[in-house]
Amino acid sequence: MASIELTHDHQLSASLVLHHSDLDRLRVTLTSLLHAAEKANVIPRLVVVDQSLDAHYSRQAQALVQQLWQPMGDAEFLITPDNKGYGAGHNRALRHGLCAFHLVLNPDVFLDEQALEQGLATLKHDESITLLAPRSVDEWGREEHLAKAMPSVAVLALRAFGPERLKQRFSAALARYECHDLPREGTPHDITLASGCCMLIRGDSLQHVGGFNEAYFLYFEDYDLSLRLARDGRVCRDPNMLIRHYGGEAARKGWRHIVWFVSGGIRFFNRWGWRFSG
Repeated sequence: MASIELTHDHQLSASLVLHHSDLDRLRVTLTSLLHAAEKANVIPRLVVVDQSLDAHYSRQAQALVQQLWQPMGDAEFLITPDNKGYGAGHNRALRHGLCAFHLVLNPDVFLDEQALEQGLATLKHDESITLLAPRSVDEWGREEHLAKAMPSVAVLALRAFGPERLKQRFSAALARYECHDLPREGTPHDITLASGCCMLIRGDSLQHVGGFNEAYFLYFEDYDLSLRLARDGRVCRDPNMLIRHYGGEAARKGWRHIVWFVSGGIRFFNRWGWRFSG
């Protein structure tokens, strides 16, 4: 785990990790973060970590971040000499400034204008919550079920690689894993696993667990972090904290993502216990 120090120069820190991320979507993400921060009356300390290993891309991304963030002030753009994975990228950002509250954010997420105001108010009101996840819709406005129950090998394999006909046959099991019964409004409620695309985390808890486990390259590092943060307090979802997410499934991204998904899943089950069905 990472060695992380808390800083008190800002109330909120935020980190984004890039790997050839779409720059138009990055612009939308950063603009939404600016508007949400303004609405919440906070000035985040932003660290963007570029692991693309592409000098041309890095210059374009850095110019975009500087252009958008200059009015806000405090931002760092870190260009890494290697790519050690999603969690390692965020840990690099954390070592450059972790505040009382920290936002882990993907470059393909649009924050609702009131998302940070709502999320920070929830964390300040209830100190038992260590990690707060948002409600999410996809790019077409359909409900996206980011919070998850503990997975089984069968459910993960079916969800990632199964044909539609088989998914329909076992739709009830998939719905239980994807927590389809979670409310779309109301007060924050406990969940088991949160998605790493958007996590609002209490800084001292994130420091205590040492950030992400860098043994995961991509996939399941967010599930692992959720379970470790649950030892310090509650992992919750606030249905009034809304985002729009433009992500995709591992099986649709090519063979490398399939390898990372499978290896991450094996590591997760080895650490947290194997469940083959259910």
